[in-house]
Amino acid sequence: MDGAWTRPEIINISGQYRDAAPYLSPDGNTLLFDSRRPTPEDPSNAINLWQSRRTATGWSQPEFLAVPSQNTDEEPTVGQDEFGPAMDDSGQLYFYSFRQPYRGGARYVLPRLSDQDIRLDNSIPDPSDQTFISYLYVSPDATFAVMEGRARGRRDTDLFCSCKQEDGSWTEAVEVPGVNTAANEGGPFVTADGAYLLFTSNRRTKEASAGNANLYLVSAGKLREQCQGKD
Repeated sequence: MDGAWTRPEIINISGQYRDAAPYLSPDGNTLLFDSRRPTPEDPSNAINLWQSRRTATGWSQPEFLAVPSQNTDEEPTVGQDEFGPAMDDSGQLYFYSFRQPYRGGARYVLPRLSDQDIRLDNSIPDPSDQTFISYLYVSPDATFAVMEGRARGRRDTDLFCSCKQEDGSWTEAVEVPGVNTAANEGGPFVTADGAYLLFTSNRRTKEASAGNANLYLVSAGKLREQCQGKD
């Protein structure tokens, strides 16, 4: 309002369970998130994917996304810890999971929420080489991605970016310029107009003590410039 942010409020579908990693679909009408809220099929209190639809009065009752198994009919669709959802304009859903055989965690793709053809996603580079689960942002046109990662030998998390090339392949993930510190950076998201990169960091500043994550905002111009230079 007038360029200022309102005070944060818990939305109508949250507040009782551990809900995290909110991600708005490109059209702004579907809210994807991960949660430990219980499901009838999963008594283990695992992290699962959920969706809620925008309504005239707020957000609809969350719907559980039972992501199908890629492996065997016997492997359950819940209890595998699925989290960190992201979606592009085509409706393609990206997420992380500890499902077999990648118990260290890996990224998967579901072409559409209604599909059953889940597949392991090795297209967008993983800076952590499947040693650390990170959150991902994919631009609506799926031309660039920003991900949280932990490079080998490092204890802190940083932000990396990758760009899609004309042949459909993705460039090697490199650190986002001018953002990373010795603290932890994560939770990347780019505003709908493409102007700003939002992320969290527990860096120490005059306004924030170390250990507590705060939100930061920087221009996203360098991200697109970097990708344009890769074309």
